[in-house]
Amino acid sequence: MNKIQFNYDSKLIVEDQEITLGEILEINSQSFSFLNRGSLALFLISPIIDFISLYVYCLNNSVVPLLLDHSLSQERVSDIINRYEPNFIVTEKEAIKTEWHGYNLIEKTNTLQFFEKKETQQYFSKGNQLALLLSSSGSTGDPKMVRLSIENIISNTKSIVEYLRINNDSIAITNLPLSYSYGLSILNSHLFSGARIILTKQSVIQREFWDLFEKHKVTTFSGVPYTYEILNKLKFTKKIYPNLKT
Repeated sequence: MNKIQFNYDSKLIVEDQEITLGEILEINSQSFSFLNRGSLALFLISPIIDFISLYVYCLNNSVVPLLLDHSLSQERVSDIINRYEPNFIVTEKEAIKTEWHGYNLIEKTNTLQFFEKKETQQYFSKGNQLALLLSSSGSTGDPKMVRLSIENIISNTKSIVEYLRINNDSIAITNLPLSYSYGLSILNSHLFSGARIILTKQSVIQREFWDLFEKHKVTTFSGVPYTYEILNKLKFTKKIYPNLKT
């Protein structure tokens, strides 16, 4: 299987902490080594450093992430677990739910906790091209999981980087969920380009978000139509943020 050539000089920034992708992978890789190649790992993902390093580790070690937003309802998450039977479930340590039926807690890091299916594990075959599962929006009915290969991700990432001219001077912020294809593409394109990514759970309606935006001189802002409706109501103007390019 091919690997995505992420730039390990890319920087992840949380509040006043800044660390390169290479540094965090060096710290965390041994902590993730128990994840079997070919296994399916469901992430209740949020924009924190350890989740980013886990995501990159999985893509480059033939572990298939199934990405769901950490704020998804317990009922919806349980339904997906019953349907797809992931080998592992990964949540933040501070998550409200700390037990999953049919799964044992097997590992903890500083910020994450890992649960493994109790029954005999079923893994994907070596020749399988599946690299990532993302949920569809569900706007036309029950959400489905979209299958992506490494080649899909690489092609999409390179197209975005080229079109938006993302480089190592670019600075993005996580205002869209990483479980959503658009939000994840921002992460992929900036990690690929050696850029900076501000990780935050704050939303565009919170003052703290814009404080971070201004402090770190964000150059790239992405949104869906609803995002821009909010910005119109906030009387947003690019003149306030002269570093904003895209």
